[in-house]
Amino acid sequence: MKYLIALSAFVASVAAWEVTIYENANYGGWSKSYSNSWNTNQKILLSGYLNDATSSFIFSGDRNDLDLKVNSITLYKNYDSDGNCNDQIGYSCGSWSDNQISAANNDQLSCIQISYHVFGC
Repeated sequence: MKYLIALSAFVASVAAWEVTIYENANYGGWSKSYSNSWNTNQKILLSGYLNDATSSFIFSGDRNDLDLKVNSITLYKNYDSDGNCNDQIGYSCGSWSDNQISAANNDQLSCIQISYHVFGC
């Protein structure tokens, strides 16, 4: 019984989610968007979870036929009344395969921002 309790506690500590990032020409690339209003019809599918045990956000994704290097991925704890991300909790700059960024334990992920540049960071 102790093993079952421990397993349940571990599963509860991982918040799973799945999002789609959409293309917005106004930003010249992948636009920022928010977890409560994802546009699901285009381009990049990301899935990931915030792992409390390692204080890191693990993600994976598929960019379909686009061969672009991800410039940065930023996680935020909140977004304000104007729809802007704030309270940054994690940041990563690098290739798509660099799929781990740090975040504080127990932070609620509310907002994600992605940008890319064909020539890297």
